Amino acid sequence: MSFSHRRDIDGLRAIAVLPVVFGHAGIAGFSGGFIGVDVFFVISGYLITAIILTNLDERSFSLSDFYLRRIRRLLPALFVVLAATVCLGWVLMPPGDFEALGRSSLSVLSLWANVWLWQNTGDYFGAAAEITPLLHTWSLAVEEQFYLVFPACLIALSRLSVAWRFRVVTCVTTMAAALSIFVTFEHPMASFYLMPTRAWEFGAGALIAAVPNYCPTRRWAAPVVSSGLVMIAFAVLTYNSSLPTPGINAVLPVLGAMRVIVKSGVQAFFMQRLDLGLMA
Repeated sequence: MSFSHRRDIDGLRAIAVLPVVFGHAGIAGFSGGFIGVDVFFVISGYLITAIILTNLDERSFSLSDFYLRRIRRLLPALFVVLAATVCLGWVLMPPGDFEALGRSSLSVLSLWANVWLWQNTGDYFGAAAEITPLLHTWSLAVEEQFYLVFPACLIALSRLSVAWRFRVVTCVTTMAAALSIFVTFEHPMASFYLMPTRAWEFGAGALIAAVPNYCPTRRWAAPVVSSGLVMIAFAVLTYNSSLPTPGINAVLPVLGAMRVIVKSGVQAFFMQRLDLGLMA
């Protein structure tokens, strides 16, 4: 059994990325464009969980192959971006700023960019961040840090029934969301950049892949998707940099992304698992 490609999720990726780009470009109506990152983390959590669980159930999962695929997918484009940025920085930047760019580049290569930016740039919406060339790599670091931990957790859960996997993922995601809300209230910038306070967004996507047998019927699948898109659009149009995130303010776009993802593809996925006798 293979996990089939979903073109609707490609569309959701575009919906996640474009508001971020438009928001940074200062285009009117996209003051909350930064929530596209929240949507993207949900997508990422769903896809990676579905793929890993499928391979685990087939007894074909390899941790080395998983990381090798990630390297092949990410590193070529990342190296091009880093090389172009460093070359332009050498031409355009004064020595002090170019040295900072070098340190930032090293943090990207060590999957530590989010921590470096938190400590050296601070406010994601501040003036210093606006002129930081590799600011966007913080989300890549968060994603890769999550992937260093999450596959091992799924391997540990693979001996459990599908129902128990869902219970465990629900419990962990709920606790991670509570942590995010608390830390966002007390330390908003740390919460924005760091992986532990973003983990629940990946977990929200993982819940969809771990749910035992749920999928909306055709009759009301379209309203589910429409309401999800409305939730995301509302956040993009009404949120702004004064709202601390990801805490409680991230719940709306995260739920919106979940409603879009659950629209299709899930039923067939779990019906196949049921046929294989994997449901408990």
